[in-house]
Formats: sequence, structure tokens, C-alpha cells
Amino acid sequence: MTTTQDDLAQRVRDEVLDAARQVFAGEVDDALDPVAAGFDSLAATEMAVALEERLGVECTLADVFDMPSLGELADLLAERVDRAGGR
Repeated sequence: MTTTQDDLAQRVRDEVLDAARQVFAGEVDDALDPVAAGFDSLAATEMAVALEERLGVECTLADVFDMPSLGELADLLAERVDRAGGR
């Protein structure tokens, strides 16, 4: 990964963790599994909508539920942002 890609990955990770904190109303980290943490469909939808607005790429309810951790969700979204030409 280049520095630019590292910066992008970190920015997306920060956005994912911030959105999760707002929805979850508590401390979160990269390893948090949204399903195991108790995210329901309303919380996952709220987070997905917030991430779409912040990052400018699609984030679906399935993305939130299918990724085993917030870190992996961030990686998925960083790839989408990169493919879309966003930085």
C-alpha cells in the first residue's frame, strides 16, 4: 500500500469507527463484530446511511451485517472509495 492508500484506509477506518460510536453510543474498536455487539437492523441502517453520506460510496445493510468486524467493513469501504477515485 502506498502512503496515499494508507491515508485513505485510515480515513475510512476513522469514519467507520466514528459512525459506529454514534450508533452504538459507546466505545468501539476495529475488532468489534456489529452483530455480536447487538446492532439491530435499525442501528445497522443508520450506520450504513451515515457512511454513504460521509464516504460517497454505497454501504448496505448487508455490508454491515456480513462483515465480521468494523475493521473489515472499513477495508471493504476503503476499496470502494479507492475504486471510485475518491481520496
